[in-house]
Amino acid sequence: MNGKKIFGMVLAVALMVFMIAPIASAQVNAGILNGQWFKIKASMKGYEIDNNHETVTGKGSGNGTVYLKMTYNDPTYTVTTCMQDDEMDSTWHKINNTNIISKNNIYGDIYPQVWDFGGNPISFTDGYTHFDVYLLLYTKISVDKAGSLTTATISTISGSVWAEYDGDDFALGSCTLSGSTIPATQVPKKVPAGCLSSP
Repeated sequence: MNGKKIFGMVLAVALMVFMIAPIASAQVNAGILNGQWFKIKASMKGYEIDNNHETVTGKGSGNGTVYLKMTYNDPTYTVTTCMQDDEMDSTWHKINNTNIISKNNIYGDIYPQVWDFGGNPISFTDGYTHFDVYLLLYTKISVDKAGSLTTATISTISGSVWAEYDGDDFALGSCTLSGSTIPATQVPKKVPAGCLSSP
């Protein structure tokens, strides 16, 4: 084997290692979103049904901004939702959706990932309407060279919603969620105080 071939093989191997290295640094850390707040644009559309389940009364739709917090306790995530009150702008309603998704239902050995919530709904409320949202999410996660989170975004692959209006009529339909993480240093300014307070 001549020198040119050997040099060519060495160069090829070096290039492969260089190209693979950034991917290896993005190996999945199951709890990487632990403690992260997201600002989310939510929208829904569907059909309203009377409380006797007898009549489809018409179409319904809506949209707004909600906040999510991810909390990881191996092997599951709790997703806390926070939504503004239907009438009082200064009031926010939180729901802790505990152990809502297991790391076994988060797919992707490297980022990005697909999160399959299966039959486990994420619940929201604005004090008047209760929403149960069933999701399959695409989660794009960016990390630095040390493997620490820099940003993450989520978007809906598929989503359906069941919404009950204060125990009266309800609605069934589709929904979308999309948004990104709020940097930890910006959380006190960008997440409403009502979402940050206990419980």
